[in-house]
Amino acid sequence: MSVLLVACSTVVAGARSFAAIGQWARSVPQAALARLGARTVSVFGVRLAPSTATIRRIIN
Repeated sequence: MSVLLVACSTVVAGARSFAAIGQWARSVPQAALARLGARTVSVFGVRLAPSTATIRRIIN
């Protein structure tokens, strides 16, 4: 679900390609990733954005 939220948020922000979606996801702040439900990868609560390949697989 969070992958779709990231992709939809990116398209609303103006992205038009999978590469642009992946670039936006990599540069988005941790607070935004938390609101979008991205997974946590460490004890410290660091959020990991989905990769471009994952976004492409889910959307296709």
